[in-house]
Amino acid sequence: MARLIRFFILTLVLAEIGSAGWERRADTPQWQYAGSALVFGIENPKTLYAIFGGTKKLYRYLINLDRWDDSPADFPGDVNFGPGAALASDLNDNIYVLVGGDEAVLALPDFRQQLAAVSGYPVSGQSGRFVSICHR
Repeated sequence: MARLIRFFILTLVLAEIGSAGWERRADTPQWQYAGSALVFGIENPKTLYAIFGGTKKLYRYLINLDRWDDSPADFPGDVNFGPGAALASDLNDNIYVLVGGDEAVLALPDFRQQLAAVSGYPVSGQSGRFVSICHR
């Protein structure tokens, strides 16, 4: 039942973004290649987090303001989201990122501060090990 409710909420969120014409907006980051992923906040469902293939940034879309956050967060080191990248959010809106290798990065809820506290996990930029967090 919880999965059904989350699927319904995600469908509504994506429909709202789609109706705002987000693919045509000038400030929308480009989907460069495989490795792009989206996840909406659970605690704050009016926030959508995104990573884009070929970039080193975590983007945040503020649905209630209908705009992308103007300063995406840079991941440290040589991180380039390629095939296999994925995002997940827990109940406190901590964002877990798989970068296509075998390590995870924990992004803390404070979007600007998370990179100073990456939780000690090394980051691997290899591709092909993690394809998805959930079954499609």
